[in-house]
Amino acid sequence: MTEKKIYNEIKEDFLHHFNQSIKVKQGNSIFYLYDKDLILKYKINQINNTKFKLLENIKWKDDIVLFEQDKNSKYFWIKYDKYWEKIESKYSLNYNEIRNIIKHILNNNTICKQYTPLPPKPFRFTD
Repeated sequence: MTEKKIYNEIKEDFLHHFNQSIKVKQGNSIFYLYDKDLILKYKINQINNTKFKLLENIKWKDDIVLFEQDKNSKYFWIKYDKYWEKIESKYSLNYNEIRNIIKHILNNNTICKQYTPLPPKPFRFTD
């Protein structure tokens, strides 16, 4: 598989997950929740104009969290077991390759310009 094809597949998949996620702001973070059942329930609550209580007090450890955008540190955290690991195994890419691809996607789609994608907490890697 060519590098361009790998990039395009990852980009398409990443943008799908990013755009379909439920965004929840808490403090300096935005949590991106991705769970098909949760998304359906959330959309139903939006239609009915009711508050969705499950979206209160989200924590990184919650299984429904896929990404976290930290506004202070400019890091974009990606759950290892839910996303990062799948890219690693499917495309046999290393940490730097995945980070560079995701950073390029974030910066070129004005999603989170100037953010650095990282695998899960507590393993914080810095440039």
